[in-house]
Amino acid sequence: MQLTGCTVAGNDDSVLGWLLALAYPERIAKKKDSGRSLYITAAGLTVKVPESSLLQRYEYLVFAEVDAAAGAEARAFLAAPISKENILKSFASSIIEEESIAWDAKTESVRASKFTRLGSLQIAEQTIEADDDKIAAAICDGIRSIGLHALPWEKDSESLCDRSEWLRTQKFVGPEWPVLSGEWLMENLNSWLAPYLNGIRKRTQFEKIPLMKALKSLLSYSQIQLLDRQTPSSIVVPSGSVVHIDYAPDSAPVLAVKLQEMFGLTESPRLANGRAAVLIHLLSPARRPLAVTQDLHSFWTNTYPEIRKQMRADYPKHPWPEDPFTAMPTKKTNRALRKGT
Repeated sequence: MQLTGCTVAGNDDSVLGWLLALAYPERIAKKKDSGRSLYITAAGLTVKVPESSLLQRYEYLVFAEVDAAAGAEARAFLAAPISKENILKSFASSIIEEESIAWDAKTESVRASKFTRLGSLQIAEQTIEADDDKIAAAICDGIRSIGLHALPWEKDSESLCDRSEWLRTQKFVGPEWPVLSGEWLMENLNSWLAPYLNGIRKRTQFEKIPLMKALKSLLSYSQIQLLDRQTPSSIVVPSGSVVHIDYAPDSAPVLAVKLQEMFGLTESPRLANGRAAVLIHLLSPARRPLAVTQDLHSFWTNTYPEIRKQMRADYPKHPWPEDPFTAMPTKKTNRALRKGT
């Protein structure tokens, strides 16, 4: 049978393909998903069949003659079809079955399959059941490929890691203190996170991961108590507001708070049993930065008078007392203060 650009001889294509396969088993090929005219051989070679060839209707071919000097894709000159059944029957001794439980980046889920292969050819794929440990390991691989941001981080879980790392890197605890840096967490996902991945198979289920529980498992009960005592996630400022503290490994903890809420306080709050002073970011009523200090007494004495001159004009509805040492700390406006609300 003569085809444009590719020749198949004989009347029984399946017999011809079988005979060619016996002679050239490495040239058995399967159509690739990426294109109608491309095939992948058992040897791993990509072969292009002419666009006009009727051979493209067959899933499996055997190439008798190819030109492998055409670059990344070889060209076919002589080929015949072969059935999947003939491949499985005639090359049973070379067929390999292997299981794979791996993260599929396209579907962002765990793919648990048994593959039937002949060399580089994937002849069949069957979905299988996989044990929880292997699925968890595949999930960890997926998280590594995406990044730690794929986990369901919340303010409390982020704060736990930040506080712990600040305490450790500032050497306020001994060398036995656990590491909770992003790098360590990523490298050790299989040890600290995998036990909490039961029932998780895809990214859309990541929100169900008990992340805070998993992170706390890295610390002993006594370490968690020490962490809460020495590095609280927030403190009560003079106005009565509860304000969050931001921790970073290489800098002082930061308390960003409206200036009026700190009236009367002359010393910066201290952490780690008094060994570290909080860096206070004093904000305007619009929460824009006005000053940064660890010495409130010096700020009230030397810097506040100049800030007061400008801010009284910019924010006349808010209190700017002449004496910040005796003024009542507040987050309210003058009008609300007068009404007692």
